[in-house]
Amino acid sequence: MTVAQKSYDIQPGQDVDDNADFIPLSVLVDNYSPYWLLLPDAGRYVPPYTAGSVFPLIHATTNRAHWSSPPVSSLQAPSTYIDTAGFAHLTYVAETLAYVAGSIVPNSVLSQQASFSVSEGGTLTETLTFLAQGVRIDNPGGTAYTIVGTNLVIPPWTTAWVANFTTPFNTITIQPIANPNGTPNTTAGGPLVATFYAQQLTTSGGTPYTQPTTTAKFSQSVKNTSVSPSVALNLPSPAVAGDLIVAAIGWDRTSVTSPTGCGITGFTQLVFTAGSNGSFGYWIGYKVAAGGEQNLTATIVGAGTSNIGGMVGVYTGNANGLAQTNITAASNSSSVTPISAPNLLVCIDFFGSTSVGPGTVSSTNLKINDSFVFNFTTRQLGIAIGSLLYQTSASETGTLTWSGGTAAQTAVFAAE
Repeated sequence: MTVAQKSYDIQPGQDVDDNADFIPLSVLVDNYSPYWLLLPDAGRYVPPYTAGSVFPLIHATTNRAHWSSPPVSSLQAPSTYIDTAGFAHLTYVAETLAYVAGSIVPNSVLSQQASFSVSEGGTLTETLTFLAQGVRIDNPGGTAYTIVGTNLVIPPWTTAWVANFTTPFNTITIQPIANPNGTPNTTAGGPLVATFYAQQLTTSGGTPYTQPTTTAKFSQSVKNTSVSPSVALNLPSPAVAGDLIVAAIGWDRTSVTSPTGCGITGFTQLVFTAGSNGSFGYWIGYKVAAGGEQNLTATIVGAGTSNIGGMVGVYTGNANGLAQTNITAASNSSSVTPISAPNLLVCIDFFGSTSVGPGTVSSTNLKINDSFVFNFTTRQLGIAIGSLLYQTSASETGTLTWSGGTAAQTAVFAAE
């Protein structure tokens, strides 16, 4: 004889109160959700993530099940159903079955995790494929955040910050909030990285984040002069992949033919000034090394018989992703407002005689890495390459002014 039965799949917040067209005597329950389920006709609560439970029903005339607060106050009661990804499966039968407490769901999602990154000051919204119970966040920036739906505050300049959620959920939104300590938020740091886990973690208030310095540092240079429209600039050792190579080329115009260009193969031009007959012209460019660059040739295009001299400086370190973000040029001076750490500021100065020499800068943090003077037939020309590696303790907030040379150029590169 077939036993009458009826099944339901319900999401959190969706109750059952249904006429089954038979007298329900027992119910089988699998609760695949993070919430408690009350069976009023059994006088029982079904805990979250419990499967295989069987409950006899007393004097039931309908199939009933209600999502509920936990039976004791020490257990967490959801104020709202933040997550609806879970569900409960109930089967009511017209047969009296023995009580079975059920067991914890062998939940494979407990090993799941997912990581996301958001630039400082941005907002992150993601939907997970599992219910998150814990999170680990590295926040290497000066912005405070919160996770929407919780009272958690993610402090700025903090790594290894770990928290758990009283109610698991899978729709995640992280957004900036006013810094609780009253310090204004910044956008000067690195991206926030959040890793969500399907299990609870050992909580931690995190540790203070130490602002890293850029890995770029001046490592080698080469300089040379030539009476032809090209000059060989062969580095002492091959560049390493990711190195930043900065080149400065100058020439003494001894021809009325105006140069139409100058450069080194594979370099990106930053500045080109042709100059006029009897005066100087110059070119500045850069390249992020693919690795192995050593023998370079700088060539003036359409320059006639101009004398040429050049200098190449190499900044070693992880320069991948370098982008020219600011460059200015002026006669005798160059001013630039620095951008936030970590960045590499390269100042290149052309000067006309040893009595003038390399210029100076309104910062004690600038280092002159190398310079030289080459003598042409009619005049002298010098090039100086300097750099400023931003440190957390020595960040520049004002405008730097580089002055004293014949023509100064300033380039700011954003370093990883």
